Amino acid sequence: MGQSMTESPASLPMGRMDKLLELIGIFAFVFLVGMPILYYTDLPNSIPRHFGFDGAPDKFGSKSVIWWVVCIGVAMYAALFVLEHSLRKRKKPGVNNVSSNFEGHRLIMIQWLQFIRLFVTCLFAYMVYIIMKTAMGHVPGFNAYFIPIVFGVVLGSTLYFGYLAIKVGK
Repeated sequence: MGQSMTESPASLPMGRMDKLLELIGIFAFVFLVGMPILYYTDLPNSIPRHFGFDGAPDKFGSKSVIWWVVCIGVAMYAALFVLEHSLRKRKKPGVNNVSSNFEGHRLIMIQWLQFIRLFVTCLFAYMVYIIMKTAMGHVPGFNAYFIPIVFGVVLGSTLYFGYLAIKVGK
């Protein structure tokens, strides 16, 4: 996120903020995978697999359900990582009707993908944490504001990076 919009994002080193966000994402990824590995044997045989809008668990399944959440989180991390890095390596198309600020738009898209990857990784790490804590009886479930906050962050980031793309296009 600390890059100029006039140069190719693929040719620039990551800025300090980019590195910090990447480091936070790596910690969240390790947490996402590590928590179930460390505490799987401590989980009861039945854990929450679905939560209502109020945040309370309303369906239960075997403790192996936790691995589905981990697998989905890892798959989303990997897909967003590959998408972001393929966008970094992509060259400007050789056609005439491409935006005059192709590199600026590409940089904004890369930054948005970095943010979404970090958010999704932290989101899944948090979900695994809450599922495990709920299963062990330490918390009653998710906070009632969990779903509105998730939607707000996704919508807000999409609007923000969309605004930046419009601003760069002018």
